[in-house]
Amino acid sequence: MDRRRESTQDVPTTDEEIERLARRHVAEDQLYAFYFREVTCRFQDGMLTLEGRVGSFYLKQILQTKLRDIPGVTRIDNRVDVVNPRGVSSVSKLR
Repeated sequence: MDRRRESTQDVPTTDEEIERLARRHVAEDQLYAFYFREVTCRFQDGMLTLEGRVGSFYLKQILQTKLRDIPGVTRIDNRVDVVNPRGVSSVSKLR
């Protein structure tokens, strides 16, 4: 009974709380936090926007997958660029 009440209180309800939770998911990941250090998260009206850089398309997908189940997130706009150590980039020329 107390557990259910605690879990309900832990669910983020404001845009700021959801954004904070997403940032925490990125920063505290023991396997990938180092690779996500240049990624920022913004949340508004159900959409989580990711921006920054990672070293591979695999990491970009891992990042998005980690964040998709956060309560309140209905859409993810993954604007993260893939840039490898040699400077090869996925950055669109349209931006």
